[in-house]
Amino acid sequence: MNHQKTIILGFLIFVLLALTILVGYGWNDTLSEKALSNISKLTETEDFDDISLTIYYLSAYVETRAPLSVDDLIEFHSGKIVVDGSDVEEHIDLFKQISKDDLIPVKKTSRVNARVYYVVESEKEGKLFDVAMWSYNSSVFINGIEFEENDIFFDIIMPFLTEDAKKDLGIHLDSE
Repeated sequence: MNHQKTIILGFLIFVLLALTILVGYGWNDTLSEKALSNISKLTETEDFDDISLTIYYLSAYVETRAPLSVDDLIEFHSGKIVVDGSDVEEHIDLFKQISKDDLIPVKKTSRVNARVYYVVESEKEGKLFDVAMWSYNSSVFINGIEFEENDIFFDIIMPFLTEDAKKDLGIHLDSE
């Protein structure tokens, strides 16, 4: 009788483990698809008049006592660049380059340590998506979901950065 209980218990543990693995892979796809659908709202936009891109950044030369949340970064008197819709439209191909393959959820989550944050907003629809970089794992947060770092998320904003902003962020980027 004990032998039967052991076999049944082992089988149940195996099924539970298999279900956990299958659900985990499906969840990762769902997270990626959710983030990609928000980015698609921008790339499918026909009227860029009500679109804006706002970029906040903190110089790599500035050290903080604790990790910065997005709100901390914005309140820290960081650099700020506001880009109007026509300039975003001019560089829309950069946003279209993001694919599901670029959105790999992290295995071990961490806390955001925002040094760069950008948000794309529509006057009609509100926030379309936002990206906070970086964390202690050098990951990015898209609409609050943590993904593995990919240069594409920084490359998107490069054309909009001033020379001073590029210099401020240069050391931080070289250490990535």
